[in-house]
Amino acid sequence: MAQIVLADFVEVSHQAERFFQLLPSDWAECIAPYWPSYQNNTRVYILESEGRALAGGMVFGSLPPDFTYYEAEARPWFQQGYLYIAYLWVAESSRGQGLGSLWMEELLQLHPAQRYWLVIEDYLLTQFYEPLGFRLVSHFNKTKWMSGSWLADSGCWLMLF
Repeated sequence: MAQIVLADFVEVSHQAERFFQLLPSDWAECIAPYWPSYQNNTRVYILESEGRALAGGMVFGSLPPDFTYYEAEARPWFQQGYLYIAYLWVAESSRGQGLGSLWMEELLQLHPAQRYWLVIEDYLLTQFYEPLGFRLVSHFNKTKWMSGSWLADSGCWLMLF
């Protein structure tokens, strides 16, 4: 049985580096440089225990500047008042303890009337999000330019709460 962890849900938007340090380096490198340009419309929340970040995620109130790749899919949801949940991450040493679900539940309790959307790149993640109240609404494929070549991704699925 997984160890029960008591963790506090804390907004760290003004100390976002606490969250960035939790992330894998490739994720942090994609987020941290852009942080000054979207910090006014984004909230960062972590679950912490004894001052240590165990899990965290970001909630965007508008289209991030580096998000043009999904702009056509994203814009209508922001226009309808949805907020975008992204970069949900649980430290590897803290996995298997329900912290990802706890983070989502805490966010949803904090703003019970708010509607959210998110994008998953692995269809199996529907098994995590659907029990929390999210529903799958669309699938889209994109091709993107990266490191000097075109890459076709396997697709993404958009989910709503």
